[in-house]
Amino acid sequence: MHNIQDLFIANDIVPIFDYTLNDDAKVLLKKIMLSPLSSVEDIINRQSYLKAILLQDNLIEAYHYRKVDYLEAQRFLIHFSEEEVKKIDYLTYFFQKKRSDTLFGLYSQLIYFFKDLEDAIKRNVTIATFPKDLKTDVQFIVDYLHDFNPATYKKQIAKGKFGFRSIQRLNELVLEKRRNGDTLLFFNKLNLFEVYISLAKAIRKLELNFVEIGDSDLTLSQMYHPLVHNAVKNDLSISNNVVLLTGANMSGKSTLLKTIGLCVYLAHLGFPIPAMSGTIPFYNHIFIQINHSDDLKNGYSHFMNEIVNLKTVVTEADNGQRCFAVFDELFKGTNYEDALAISKITIKGLQRFQNSLFFISTHLNELQLEIEKQSIDALFVDCSIENELPIFSYKIKKGWSDLKIGQLLFKKVGLGQLFE
Repeated sequence: MHNIQDLFIANDIVPIFDYTLNDDAKVLLKKIMLSPLSSVEDIINRQSYLKAILLQDNLIEAYHYRKVDYLEAQRFLIHFSEEEVKKIDYLTYFFQKKRSDTLFGLYSQLIYFFKDLEDAIKRNVTIATFPKDLKTDVQFIVDYLHDFNPATYKKQIAKGKFGFRSIQRLNELVLEKRRNGDTLLFFNKLNLFEVYISLAKAIRKLELNFVEIGDSDLTLSQMYHPLVHNAVKNDLSISNNVVLLTGANMSGKSTLLKTIGLCVYLAHLGFPIPAMSGTIPFYNHIFIQINHSDDLKNGYSHFMNEIVNLKTVVTEADNGQRCFAVFDELFKGTNYEDALAISKITIKGLQRFQNSLFFISTHLNELQLEIEKQSIDALFVDCSIENELPIFSYKIKKGWSDLKIGQLLFKKVGLGQLFE
């Protein structure tokens, strides 16, 4: 169970990793980025694939082709009528000019496309250095391309010597590879390889870094949100399993929680993260609740949504699952007294699940007393007042903030004077 819609992965995060060249690879990239891996081993394996691609300096820049060439090659090799690709005799080739011209055009485009792909991969990749599974996939791609002998046929086309015998041999090859499944497998492996290249290009541009995944405490150095321009970078070190976050309105609490959640989520994809370094425990479930809303479809109020979502996470934790959960202003949907009473119960109860980690932002200042009584980490987003205006640093510090700026801003914009 993962609930990560409040990170806006599909709409906001996928695009910054997307340097794919065709729609199939684009769909696969999105699918991968919406599917956290289920074990530390899988995470480490994907990290190794991406690290291997990142070492291929020239490949990331050299890998390129026209989208239309990909589409035509795919349509021809997978969907083009077998009647048009079957073995033909010389008389058929000679007298059915329209048919032979069509095949000549299709093969010419295919050969040039395959030659460009072969050059980009073979000249810029050291396959022997790849992890086993990636090595197998890339070798399959290279062998498939090699079977079409694009270098030889490209020369024939350029010299006007590409004719009946060449088309006859290629027809047999196209049908053989279509029927034994190699062609479909080729495009699947090519698109996965392209996704890795796309990710590597984004990783370089964003200057992301890999982190250690395991059982250690959560630590992040110089983390930031990749969509925030000139983002303030923060360090984070968590030793308890419940963290209370405070700070004035507009101080950046929600952005901070999204940043932490995104770092944890990307790490569980096997991706590097927007931070200098870090260690992140492995979690079976990731749950992010930041953008408050009612569930009109199911008839739930915001508060009922909070209750249901909290129960879902707690149930998983109670079943022994490792959960990472973020709750922005938990119980905001009920009155102050109710929120304070059930927050105390919740905070105490969550400490039972030491293998999980819970971030809770709050404006309930009375909860500060709970920190003194229990094993809870307290953080706040710093803010100062200068000339009756809030100055936001967006830096997190250990401790508690009870700074209120609502009345200050209310007065500053002149509402108090208007009402008087």
